[in-house]
Amino acid sequence: MPQWEGFVRFRLDEGYAIFISGSNAEMLSKELGTKLTGRHISMELFPFSYKEFLEFIGEETSAENTYTYLKGGGFPEYLKTQMPEVLVQAFNDILIRDIAVRYHLKQHLVLQQLAVWLVSNVGKSITGNSLRKIFNIASSSTMSEYLNYLSDAYLFFFLPKYSFSAKAQLVSARKVYCIDNGFIEVNSLSASADEGRLLENMVFMEIRRRWKDVFYYTDKCECDFVVFEKKKATKLFQVCWQVTEDNIGREMEGLKDAMTFFGLNEGQIITYMQQDVFEENGVRVELIPFHAWVVGLATDFHE
Repeated sequence: MPQWEGFVRFRLDEGYAIFISGSNAEMLSKELGTKLTGRHISMELFPFSYKEFLEFIGEETSAENTYTYLKGGGFPEYLKTQMPEVLVQAFNDILIRDIAVRYHLKQHLVLQQLAVWLVSNVGKSITGNSLRKIFNIASSSTMSEYLNYLSDAYLFFFLPKYSFSAKAQLVSARKVYCIDNGFIEVNSLSASADEGRLLENMVFMEIRRRWKDVFYYTDKCECDFVVFEKKKATKLFQVCWQVTEDNIGREMEGLKDAMTFFGLNEGQIITYMQQDVFEENGVRVELIPFHAWVVGLATDFHE
């Protein structure tokens, strides 16, 4: 409705309490910022977290339930019906209704192809220029706009590389994550699901629910997630489906590089089911199963 924000402002002045929901961050930030400056509190609502998923199905955490959430995600309608069509339709509705129609895009097919490519490459590094070449888009600004639209619609998140330089952060490759694992499982073109990447996406979403200042760090090795609080790095997380003799060196070195750089002495490797602790020279690395890690987060945030 035209000028709805003026109507809301009028009702607020009359003493009403009003809840406004929208599916696009850009819409809400612009339109709430005109008539409602200083009169609203914004909150993000995501699909079910793992804890909410367990409450919804009425069960305790288990290996089976963790795997169900890993593959199916947290959209209530899908959890009720178990119909993949629900997630296919929701994915396409976001692309068409919340992006293509809203921004008057003529290249619907390119937008859909881009979204399917991204959902098939979750956890990987991307740049706008590389994507522009893949989809044969002449303008870099057009690709940048498409990625911003997908981000504003809360379909994808693009995690920046940490750098002291804000300019370097803008031009560096970003890692792509999706709002829900169910979207990945149902809409991806990958022949077989990469459980490691699904776990990484699941971990990212649990982190993103709690913190907005999140980066990845890479120098000699890579650390998946660095959490900042009050402009200071406070937590380091690595994600690995199963730590083995073949990959433990890489996973540990990624954390240790980040610890040295940020001046921290502990970090966590989040696994599917493994648990262990390594301590050496004042450095502590904890292997922790996803479900136990989530319980710890919930306790920290008094959920």
